[in-house]
Amino acid sequence: MIRLGCVALAFISPLCAASGQQVRGAVVDATGAAIGGASVRLLRSDSEEMAHTTADASGKFQLESVGSDSYVLKAWQRGFRSRRVPVVVRSETEAIDLGDIRLDVAGCDAPGVICDWFGEAPPPDPVVSRNDLRVQMDCMLAFTMGKAFCPGETKGPRQTDADVRLSQDQDGVYLTAMNGASLAAPNLPRGDCRDAYPKESKIRIDGLGLGDDICLYTHDRHWSHVFLTDEVSRGSRQIAVWQITRKR
Repeated sequence: MIRLGCVALAFISPLCAASGQQVRGAVVDATGAAIGGASVRLLRSDSEEMAHTTADASGKFQLESVGSDSYVLKAWQRGFRSRRVPVVVRSETEAIDLGDIRLDVAGCDAPGVICDWFGEAPPPDPVVSRNDLRVQMDCMLAFTMGKAFCPGETKGPRQTDADVRLSQDQDGVYLTAMNGASLAAPNLPRGDCRDAYPKESKIRIDGLGLGDDICLYTHDRHWSHVFLTDEVSRGSRQIAVWQITRKR
């Protein structure tokens, strides 16, 4: 029998009200139980935050939109993976009820999660590296080594050790795979990368943040699970991630 325990911390933020139609719903886990204290944000398509609130103890929330437009509602709580729900507000709409928004457990790779095994051996995939990493624009990440480095540095990893480069242009912020590595976009079907099929050479990450995760197949054939631990915007000059790399 495997028991997985998740340590969750609630972050309290005030309701940001504005004129427009009301958007409401409830944040729940996979069993349908309420996730109190979940963060709920209403974003424009360009990731600009329009409203935010915190789910109450019963998981329920309500907030106001900002006029007729297309939005994305993002719900997240520590120990869970974020979920994004498209919301279209029209002028004739009085209120939008999104119903239950289910968050899946982030899994044992996630930051702030404690997993205990009883009666069975630990997972068969040994950890190669795990680390909190902070990388500046135009620098690189070598996940098997658990290190971040920049071009021109005389010590540490070489460019041939890197798996991804952080870059930015007028359209957004990107992670670009290097040396044969490949990426899987966020919103993966499971929390442990087992069902991920990394095939992307470049993904855009501005507008992503807490609760968003990416799977990466490293250049030296390991699986790395990468969690963004800061919100990323077009103006970001650096990003912070938690990564755990396993030998598979």
